[in-house]
Amino acid sequence: MSLIQEAVYEGIYRLGSAMKGWNVWEILTRQRELQWQSEEELNRHVETKLHELLRHAEQHSPYYQRLFHEQGIKWESFSWDQFQRIPLLTKQELEEYSLQLCTKGNYPNARWNSSGGSTGKMARILQDEHFRNHSRANKLLFDEWTNTRIGQRKLTLWGAQRDLKKGRNAFFGRIGNAVHRRMTLSSYQMSAASMESFVNQINRFKPDLILAYAHSIYELSLLLEKGTRKLQHRPQAIMTSAGTLFPEMRDKIEAQFGAPVFNRYGSREVGDIACECSHHRGLHVSGTTHMVEILREDGTRAAPGEVGEIVVTLLTNKAMPLIRYQIGDRGAWAEEPCSCKRSWPLIQHVQGRSQDYLTLSNGTKVDGIFFMLEIIGCTWVRRFQIIQEQAGVAEVYCISGDRTQAELEQDCKALKEKLEVLVEKEMLVHVHVVDKIEETVTGKHRYIINRVSSS
Repeated sequence: MSLIQEAVYEGIYRLGSAMKGWNVWEILTRQRELQWQSEEELNRHVETKLHELLRHAEQHSPYYQRLFHEQGIKWESFSWDQFQRIPLLTKQELEEYSLQLCTKGNYPNARWNSSGGSTGKMARILQDEHFRNHSRANKLLFDEWTNTRIGQRKLTLWGAQRDLKKGRNAFFGRIGNAVHRRMTLSSYQMSAASMESFVNQINRFKPDLILAYAHSIYELSLLLEKGTRKLQHRPQAIMTSAGTLFPEMRDKIEAQFGAPVFNRYGSREVGDIACECSHHRGLHVSGTTHMVEILREDGTRAAPGEVGEIVVTLLTNKAMPLIRYQIGDRGAWAEEPCSCKRSWPLIQHVQGRSQDYLTLSNGTKVDGIFFMLEIIGCTWVRRFQIIQEQAGVAEVYCISGDRTQAELEQDCKALKEKLEVLVEKEMLVHVHVVDKIEETVTGKHRYIINRVSSS
């Protein structure tokens, strides 16, 4: 895209934002500068924003008024010691106390959203326009890290049915997509026929950037590997989100699409938290909109490279402050800074959900990632899910590629033996070949469902 074209599409976006009352472009311009600020400047910025948020919550949120009083915390000045005394906000508390978390005041255009429901439960979150404008700016900035710009063709392969506009909104959505050169495809049902249609539409639309659920674009890459449909257009970049991106998945996607993969991390509750830059050394946390902690089980800070619970404080939503929110994922800080020179904190990797564990017959909990990596390495498995209803027993459901019955029986037997050896025979594994695996209500794929603790 030429500089003239880029300027035209930038002008269209800025005009549209102004007509809607958004200040996205001003925020984006500031974010472009702040990503290069020094670590000391970033720390001062975060402390200032945190103190503003904590004072606001103390004065206007019934939930935090009670919590701070019970903890004996006052916010005349900011203190990291006091901040770390704040109990973590769990998903269950977010669900139970959503109205009490909201602050008293007038927030024009504030809207209720809900969490993704990947744990089987949904919480309601009130999000103000200030938060949404920062979220829009973050998306634009992260897109720029892939070396794509506003006006270049963008295809979204997404699974959340509630994100796909209907009726009158769909009409205006189609106009917006045409003006901004966007296309959205629903990956809610990844059947062979729908995936073949997706390849045809990619070839016709010729996107520069593809944004997709990690598991959806991975399945599409498996279809391409079979050679039944040919990809005639190579995008400049692929951005994955809404799920764990394993190295084997990244390699397969990059090989089949001929484009680098950028991993993005976020949630409905707090928006986009972090993204890879072109150096691919980890995911940079948006340091001016999110304050992220990674904690051990005892609540102390995890060392670089050490996997712990990801805890997020959102700095931009005063309608419903989320302070020290235990988002339900695990990850680790990078041990070395990124060579891009950005000062924003670097997450080495997001490992997956905190519920992604398996329970052995002796009651020991083990990280399910070892099972997942073993299964992903099986070329005959197209999709899988592990379900535990009782300790010491795991049901592994697999959707296979083209295999004969005899081959599948041998494949299942070999996989069963490998998985049982991994846990030293402390778990009985049953491998099943199925035609369909149910997704969450937002189309996300859960690799592990452990019901032992709730049974």
